[in-house]
Amino acid sequence: MQPIVHYEEAVAKGAFHLGGKITNIVWAPDDVKQMISKHSLYLEEIPSGNLWFCRSEYRSRLFFQVDASGLSIGPESLPPLCGCVSEIILSPALQEKKKEERAVLEALFFVRESTALLMACTKKDVSVPENSLPGYRKAESADLDSVRKLNDACFDRLTDAIPTEEELADDIGNGRIWVIGNDEGTLFGSMLVQQYNRRRLIRHVAVSPEWRNKGFGTALVTAAISDLQPGERAILWVKEENAAAIRLYERLGFQPQNRLMEIWTKR
Repeated sequence: MQPIVHYEEAVAKGAFHLGGKITNIVWAPDDVKQMISKHSLYLEEIPSGNLWFCRSEYRSRLFFQVDASGLSIGPESLPPLCGCVSEIILSPALQEKKKEERAVLEALFFVRESTALLMACTKKDVSVPENSLPGYRKAESADLDSVRKLNDACFDRLTDAIPTEEELADDIGNGRIWVIGNDEGTLFGSMLVQQYNRRRLIRHVAVSPEWRNKGFGTALVTAAISDLQPGERAILWVKEENAAAIRLYERLGFQPQNRLMEIWTKR
């Protein structure tokens, strides 16, 4: 699935009024322009309409746009399976309607991979260890290849929505990637931190497999939350089955928010 890169293409394919068995939404022109500028709007054409895929700051969302006859699901009507969609999230607002959405996704050869748990902390919740490891800094352009290899070693590209090399270069250029390493240039770990007004989103906390259980993950997350201001909130998503990561986040003051999201993939 290739991103939409021209506004005119989105207009021609009806990106504004989406509906179907997954969700209903109307996007404003400015919303579409913003998604295109961020390379976050994708489209796969299917016989009865379009399957739109939007990567957002939280993770990703799936939308169907269908014609008046509705969405016709059947193996004979589906496009070839090509691994074009990396991940699908059923948002909390849709949890009570999951049965119908699941049926559609399964008919399109998606399978549920896992669930993701939202965790959050504020300044009063933060528990910062006294001794922080040295070597924490903003990533530089020379770190691009090392950070990409860290992400590839630590995450599933299909289910974790890790950035493309272009997106990673943009994040580094804008100071959103932080790393921890030594003076010889070895990177032990990396992390993406995005700031949205009073909300700080922590993503892709990666520690090289050969350097795990040495405090580098703790040092990364500690550095990300140690300067929280009153009223500011740090949030992150973690796979529910990742017990070790959940223990780490809880030890540093994060609390589960009881909002589970389902991750579906088309492999």
